[in-house]
Amino acid sequence: MINHKFTYLLFVVIVSISGRLFATDGKASASDQWELRSEWWPQFVNLAEPVNLKEGDKTLREGRRGVLVRVEGEVVVVDFGRFGVQRLPIASTNFAELFAEESATRKWTDHGLFTKSYGSRFYHPEGWVQFKQKDIVVKDYFLIAYADLDTVDGRLGMVVFDDNLLGDWSLSKTQPLFIPQNIAPEEAEKLNDQLVELKIQTPTMPSFLADGHVTAFAHKPSDFTAVLIDKNGRVIGRYEIESTKDIQAWRSELEQAIREDRKSLSQESAQI
Repeated sequence: MINHKFTYLLFVVIVSISGRLFATDGKASASDQWELRSEWWPQFVNLAEPVNLKEGDKTLREGRRGVLVRVEGEVVVVDFGRFGVQRLPIASTNFAELFAEESATRKWTDHGLFTKSYGSRFYHPEGWVQFKQKDIVVKDYFLIAYADLDTVDGRLGMVVFDDNLLGDWSLSKTQPLFIPQNIAPEEAEKLNDQLVELKIQTPTMPSFLADGHVTAFAHKPSDFTAVLIDKNGRVIGRYEIESTKDIQAWRSELEQAIREDRKSLSQESAQI
């Protein structure tokens, strides 16, 4: 059996010596690269050692596979299905090994992990027509609105979001999406009525999928929260929108965040 912890340490030593990833001349550190270069994230990771869960007395065995949600510094957020979303040190998984493998083959222009895994789970509210894969694969960023439409803040925030972030704005490669909160799987009719009442047109995740994905994405939203991610699921910004907020200023803030992100990616690509 491969010793993944040894592989992890060996990988760190190699990149440290080569200077490819570690910052001796202004370049990003390995952990910065792991978080920034999301196009090299693997879709799945395996545990390199047993992990004791905080909830209950369950231990996940070495080798158990989970879906990689994202990387945060030297921590991976992994969805283990019925065992929940876990935040783990990278060293406790085979992430570093798989990241190195992906860096040799994958490019930013390839389809994103979020796009591939979740794009088809959103629907246009009018007629509940599935969001077409050909329309979503061209997007580099997603702005996910989480709203509890049973609350005043959720309703107002979602109306502001929908009225101002669909249609013609300068970030054509950014796709707004909506995941409703606190909606039961069987409440499809209720959700549809709310969307019609509020005239929401943002591609929406249906009620039978929403609750599980709010948990799986682990963005921990309030009654209304918007989270900007890239097409692989890397979090770039988190925003609380109020009905009184200057939406033009907020759009400018979003545009600036994405410009800075693209600039960072371009600089990192040039250094490697």
